[in-house]
Amino acid sequence: MENKYFQPPFCVNGNKLCITKFVGGQEKDVPLCNFTARIVEDITVTNGVENERFLGIIGEDENGNPLRKITIPIKSFSQLEWAQEQWNMNCVINAGYGNRDNLRQAIQSTAKYAEAKTVYGTTGWWETKSGWKFCMPGGKNEVKLPEKTKGFSFRTDGDKETTLKAASALPYSVAPKNIMFPMIAYIVGSVLNTFMVKVGKEPKSVIMLYGKTGSMKTTLSLLLCSFFGRFKGKVSE
Repeated sequence: MENKYFQPPFCVNGNKLCITKFVGGQEKDVPLCNFTARIVEDITVTNGVENERFLGIIGEDENGNPLRKITIPIKSFSQLEWAQEQWNMNCVINAGYGNRDNLRQAIQSTAKYAEAKTVYGTTGWWETKSGWKFCMPGGKNEVKLPEKTKGFSFRTDGDKETTLKAASALPYSVAPKNIMFPMIAYIVGSVLNTFMVKVGKEPKSVIMLYGKTGSMKTTLSLLLCSFFGRFKGKVSE
């Protein structure tokens, strides 16, 4: 790992993070551990209500072999237990007064070179410093949804013309128009709901499908949910 990421008194010597000290009247690089590590990502995971912070860390062992990139909660960083837990027990922090504090400071100082990232925990519109963004797995913005909502995604396996033709035929080919038109309108309106709330025009109603067992209520619901991803069997699949 390159020395440019570390500021004196910290440095890399022999693929080990070191601190430079005066020993016997001479400067000497004293190893803090037998590996190197630096922060490459400062990640904020948000669901619009709560934020969680994580750090992406890379490293090398004492032989110069890369250690896999790991992601840890920022609250776990200072204990340094993640080196053994997520890499291996061969990552040894040297004994000695203040060694752990110095090692923590050495690694933490590399955060200024890290990429700041935001990971969104819900779908839909987000207002950011660079403008409004529509977030969905598979899109340009990084989105990580709970397991139960894993079906949501931007679809990339069809061309625009085919999709428009299929959507245009939907109100006339699946169910009666008095059922299909309100449901499709509700689907389209849901994408605009964020902005409707902002101007005080949020819809005050919901749609409920009612019918006998076997009348294809679930199938129709899954079909319409597929405007926003891939759903089958259960809405969460």
